[in-house]
Amino acid sequence: GNESPAPVSAAHCYVGMDAVMVCGTPSLVMVQTVDQFGNACTKGNERVQVVLTHSKKGGATVEAAVKDHDDGSYSAPATVARAGAWNLSVLVDGKPVRESGCEVEAVYGPLAAADCLVSLVQEGEVTCGASSRVQVHAGATGDVRLLTGKEDE
Repeated sequence: GNESPAPVSAAHCYVGMDAVMVCGTPSLVMVQTVDQFGNACTKGNERVQVVLTHSKKGGATVEAAVKDHDDGSYSAPATVARAGAWNLSVLVDGKPVRESGCEVEAVYGPLAAADCLVSLVQEGEVTCGASSRVQVHAGATGDVRLLTGKEDE
């Protein structure tokens, strides 16, 4: 028949997103609301929050802007600036969904040569045609690339 779903049950709602995020690039977090029987909700207007917190002590927090599609589904493009493990928290009407608390890994995308700085390691004069030692500093031309965030764990 034409039964309406029961009220939304946060514990039964589900989330979809890529397991790996690329820093500086939005990753879409999708939320589907369902009732306690697992039936997809067909109307919107629920309070949905999507928050990512870096796992490092005192880590950054990013709250994504959530779009209500008015059909029981919600989307939130989330962008993080730092590599490492991030804890995903998704709340529906203030209650955590079942995937809330899962860990998502953020990595730096490909590095372009224009994002690097090359410097000489040796002191003194450089002779044309002779070997010289250099260092390549990733991302040194602007937003300094941090390491994965797990180095001191």
